[in-house]
Amino acid sequence: MKLRHVVGIGCLAVLSGCGGDQSPTDASVLAQRSNAQGSQNDQGNQNDQGNQNDQGNQNDQGNQNDQGNQNDQGNQNDQGDQNGNGGATKRSVLHSVDPMIGTANLDINADWSSGVRGHGHVYPGATVPFGMVQLGPDTTGGAHTLPWNWDRTSGYQYDDPLITGFTHTHLSGTGIGSGGEVRFLPTLAPVDTATLAKVAADSSITYDASFSHDDETASPGYYRVKMAPVGSGNTPWNVQGAKILAEMTATAHAGVHRYTYFPSAAAQKRSMIVSIDNPIGGSTASGKIQVIDAQTIAGWEITNNWANNKPTYFVARFSKPFDTKHVAFSADGFKAYLTFADGNDSGGAVTVKVGISPSSIADAQANLASEVGAKSFDQVRGAAERVWSAALDRIRIKGGSADQRTMFYTSLYRTMLAPTVYNNADGSYVGTDSTNDGTTSPPTTSKHANPGFDYSSTFSLWDTFRAESPLMTLVQPERVDGWVKSLLTQFRQNGKGELPVWPLAQTETFTMAGHPSIPLIADAYLKHLTSAGIDDIWTALTTTQSASAHGFDQYRQSGYVYAGDNASVSTTQDYSFDDWATAAVGKAAGKSAADYRPYLQRSQNYRNVFNPVLNNGWKFSQPKDSQGNWVAGFDPTAAEKTDFSESNSWVDTWNIFHDFPGLVALLGGKSQFIAQLDRTFDPANPLTFLNNQGFPDLTGRSGQFFAGNEPANHLPYLYDVAGMPSKTQDRVRTVMDDMYSLTLTAGDRALLSGDSLKAALADPRRVRDSAIPGNDDCGQLSAWYVLSALGIYSLNPVGGVFYLGTPLFEEATIDIPVASGGGDGKGVKFGTTRRFKVTAHIAGGGAPSSVNRYVQSVSLNGTPLHRPYITYDEMKAGGTLDFVMGSTPNDAWVSTWNGQDPNSALAPSLALAGK
Repeated sequence: MKLRHVVGIGCLAVLSGCGGDQSPTDASVLAQRSNAQGSQNDQGNQNDQGNQNDQGNQNDQGNQNDQGNQNDQGNQNDQGDQNGNGGATKRSVLHSVDPMIGTANLDINADWSSGVRGHGHVYPGATVPFGMVQLGPDTTGGAHTLPWNWDRTSGYQYDDPLITGFTHTHLSGTGIGSGGEVRFLPTLAPVDTATLAKVAADSSITYDASFSHDDETASPGYYRVKMAPVGSGNTPWNVQGAKILAEMTATAHAGVHRYTYFPSAAAQKRSMIVSIDNPIGGSTASGKIQVIDAQTIAGWEITNNWANNKPTYFVARFSKPFDTKHVAFSADGFKAYLTFADGNDSGGAVTVKVGISPSSIADAQANLASEVGAKSFDQVRGAAERVWSAALDRIRIKGGSADQRTMFYTSLYRTMLAPTVYNNADGSYVGTDSTNDGTTSPPTTSKHANPGFDYSSTFSLWDTFRAESPLMTLVQPERVDGWVKSLLTQFRQNGKGELPVWPLAQTETFTMAGHPSIPLIADAYLKHLTSAGIDDIWTALTTTQSASAHGFDQYRQSGYVYAGDNASVSTTQDYSFDDWATAAVGKAAGKSAADYRPYLQRSQNYRNVFNPVLNNGWKFSQPKDSQGNWVAGFDPTAAEKTDFSESNSWVDTWNIFHDFPGLVALLGGKSQFIAQLDRTFDPANPLTFLNNQGFPDLTGRSGQFFAGNEPANHLPYLYDVAGMPSKTQDRVRTVMDDMYSLTLTAGDRALLSGDSLKAALADPRRVRDSAIPGNDDCGQLSAWYVLSALGIYSLNPVGGVFYLGTPLFEEATIDIPVASGGGDGKGVKFGTTRRFKVTAHIAGGGAPSSVNRYVQSVSLNGTPLHRPYITYDEMKAGGTLDFVMGSTPNDAWVSTWNGQDPNSALAPSLALAGK
């Protein structure tokens, strides 16, 4: 147990505080609430009504024999749950979601050079849409080291045989780890002072639980696993033959656990290890666990990982009393060991209700009381399922295979795991102006009153501005205003003079390139989905676009970021797009040309890193030094991080979202544009790595293209802008079929070899759980699939233009909540929902398929469409977009299109032509 700091020793206290380290207010409030609510009113705690009478607990066949929880009659079949007694009102959509997909890798040797899909980095725990609590297992013990640690950034990795505990915070799909706060691990072993002294003195001792994927299930709002307590070193925790069934569910600010113990010997006692050490990807700087009464513990921890000095407070209420005389703590105070007073109760269930907060123990208790209170496990689970059912049911599909429906709804589910609320149930929140520095005990935080919106964090903006954010304007537009206001609030609070880049908890991490808040804010403003005032928005955008950090001083001075740092080429392109988005807001807001035109002028800066000289027959964006010279030794195939953001020149030459006419012209016209795009996808033109440095992100590869990372997400749709949508349809359908397949594909077999191929052939579940091209990055790769399966994509993610692809289903119905108001300080209200349908069929009858992937014609509300895009305004008006499909490429239906869309009026190559 090696920690950065040892601050605060755990103590035993019953209905009292624990000395100077505990805030008197927190202690007294908690004690009062513990007596008033938890003991008197919470029948599910004192008398365990929610567990003894709960037909999935003490009397549940599934707890004695583990059948009622495997089959879960009360939840899966959802009898009588419309009155709020557990389960969801609509199970069909939930049955099509498998949160385990994305937890595995096809390549067990993690050979990054293979480019095979996988590395999704998703977590399979329980949560509600955009919830702060994301409760689930953390794993360890795999035979591999790096990059397997990178593959544990969510806390969970398919190949790990051991569970280290169940924690309340996780990230989904990221390339850096964080979370893993407030850990619970049930066990079946006696806990006494002598044992604890031995454990504290022996660093080789670990406490884990072994498990099999055959005994593991996950669904929206629920996770379960049956496991066996084990340990290593001179551990007292090996309990031969014992089993424990762990179940999780959640609300936005609370997690509810249910543990059913199956001891194998009379001496085994139901126990719990609660710990605040070893967060994902980091360490605990300080913290404390304390006993409040015989059923309640509380505490806090300060963790350092991706988000430094992150405060997490918690209160945990047990349905069974524990033996207060034998509660013990590790030497550093970061682990508490509890044994339940009734000892060995074969098949008995213990429910734990845990509230968390970023601000105080009192707020954690209030969150728990507000969202859980006396509800049983199944009631909380049922509520979570109903919320998920309503969210997922905004898109209803017909046709397609069972696997395609599972992939669609699983992807839609993952788009709603972030951003996360970072507040309390009463709306109060901890901002980015937090004064906590990790040294005070307990920590101090800057708590703000309810701002009138759900303050949020966990914005993976560089990833999600491309598809996830535009998708949310269709299926979760009610949340967009709160996200915009959260980002504007962080701009005012963070003292950096720029909008957030990658905010996590109370921290701005400044991970990735550009100013990716700007596209989200601009798109929301242009779609009238925010009531933030234009003065606030304009100040934030223009101040950010006048910053000096991250190479922006070079960009302002010279028109590009200098080679050798700050991902110079990619960042120059990103800043150019941010300038364009700023200009688009200014023009739409009625700003004068003198206000917005400088940003439009500067949005041409992407040209400054474009070399017009042919390089082996092709033209590329490439790094340029401070003197304006192209850097020698340039290799367009080489992926590297100095001048490109997780990419290379073959891909980033296409990293232009706001000036398609200009890009076509730079590359030499439509024919050359298409030829270079073809070459980008050509398997005979493989991507390489600079100096043989591995690049784990660039997965799902074909030629230079990689489906598993964001810089290439839009490439298949670029054929549309050159008037050849049939090639877009071909590329998109191939990615959907091959990179998101739940079964092994021919492409997988070509990339896999040796042990990895054997493992994939032997384990269909591994293949299923690898069905994502790469890191999901808080829902971006999932959003790509959802939009693509609908037959649309946000090629320019600002301005509401969706280019057309190839629909996967015969019919998809989207219920789009329509905003009224919005704009400069006007309130946004959602009182109307309009229905937009996407239908696809073969002339003469039949459904779209891998063979029949090509669009023959398109009509919007019965009128033939001769352009390869539709707009957000057309979708939110309601109606039907009908595709006629076939097996033969056909571009005649767009032959009269002029190559422009509504955003083209502001494309710098056209808007500034001759000026």
